Amino acid sequence: MSPVEGGERSGRRQQRSVTERKAETEQAGSEVRDLGSEENHQKTETSGGPRKLLDSMAIHLMNRPRDFDVVLTENLFGDILSDESGVITGSLGMLPSATLGGKVNLYEPVHGSAPDIAGQGKANPVGAILTAAMILRHSAGLEREAKIIEDAVIATLEEGNRTTDIARGNVAGQRTVTTTEMGKLIFDKVKTALAKS
Repeated sequence: MSPVEGGERSGRRQQRSVTERKAETEQAGSEVRDLGSEENHQKTETSGGPRKLLDSMAIHLMNRPRDFDVVLTENLFGDILSDESGVITGSLGMLPSATLGGKVNLYEPVHGSAPDIAGQGKANPVGAILTAAMILRHSAGLEREAKIIEDAVIATLEEGNRTTDIARGNVAGQRTVTTTEMGKLIFDKVKTALAKS
């Protein structure tokens, strides 16, 4: 995503954005810094927000995640910060991901393919499902459908359904489900919501 697009997305949301950089980075980091400070000032209502160093940003993201709506960074640092964000949600399996603003938008759940648990029913499908919602919103312009998916995920989790990566001890009302079961629970809610609309 370009700094201008990052500023525009932030402006459409809560207007909280930050440009991340690493002082030791010569070319890529300085390009983000320059574009974030000049183009955002000229072309968007947001100023691109404060600029932070990667190590400082990592600490702030963990301590006050709600302070950040849009984080504008290059891919390498974005990978680091998005993996760290898995701690906030309880698991990498919960996180959708997108690289936006190029010729082609790229989408993937943060967790990768998890070959060590393939076929065991342990993988959390929520990140992949929420990634589908991002595709609908950002590439297809289907906000209502994206929201239906997100609401179905929230409702399924609020019912206490958990894959093994987010199940926590002997919690009342919590039910451990497989990958397939979690996907079906969410799918059924999406199907019901679409039938009503």
